Amino acid sequence: MPGIVDRAVQAAECVESHAYHVLHIVRLRHIGTYKNCLAAGFSDDPHGFCAVLGRPGGDHNLGPLCGEGLRTSSPEPAAEDAPINPVNHVSWRPDHEQLVLSANNDHLRSIVVRPGVVYGGGSGIVADLFKSASNGLVRVVGDGNNHWPLVYDRDLADLYARLAGREDTAGIYHANDEGDERVNEIVSAIKPYLPVKPDVRHVPLEEARSKMGTYAEALALDQLVRSPRARALGWTPTLHSVAGNAARLLEEWRAAQN
Repeated sequence: MPGIVDRAVQAAECVESHAYHVLHIVRLRHIGTYKNCLAAGFSDDPHGFCAVLGRPGGDHNLGPLCGEGLRTSSPEPAAEDAPINPVNHVSWRPDHEQLVLSANNDHLRSIVVRPGVVYGGGSGIVADLFKSASNGLVRVVGDGNNHWPLVYDRDLADLYARLAGREDTAGIYHANDEGDERVNEIVSAIKPYLPVKPDVRHVPLEEARSKMGTYAEALALDQLVRSPRARALGWTPTLHSVAGNAARLLEEWRAAQN
């Protein structure tokens, strides 16, 4: 999520606070790497797995920021305090979240941010839909009636900046637009803005799992997610729908390809 990190850096630079360090950990699957990041406070990882944002020195008033979180299907809206039961694809995350949260002390506020599926720009799961649709064939895992929790990349960056700019933030924060959109709705909304309408194929989960592994199960999750702790900070997403902004987001995706 380099684009989100860049926007968060720009926003955090405008924050007049004592948030000297923002540690953004994206996809550290190896517990040893996670511990090293927490111990050292920074990483020069070229893939953006672990990066420090902000100014060095003084107390670390904002600690680790852990990105992305998936849980099993949640037919009832799930807030930050809902029990975690991740699918196999992200079974490593609870231990990593606990490492981040346990780092909290008098000089370090540790924060876990669980974004939904991030959209905007030229990369990510929704961008993959734009690419597939533009190529004429969209493969949807399952029947497509499942809901994806979603968040616009600029709105996510805004939340990161808010967390950096306050001294009373700590713990777990969800970040999603609460639009409760179904995958089929998103795919249908893209079609009118393409010169040739794409074919849509719904791939049975078992077939998809044989080709995509555990990732297929994650794509087929039906999730309703709420972000009350983030909203209590005054965070209000500017976009609440991929389907309702399909034309704009498709243009963002096209621009990112150039």
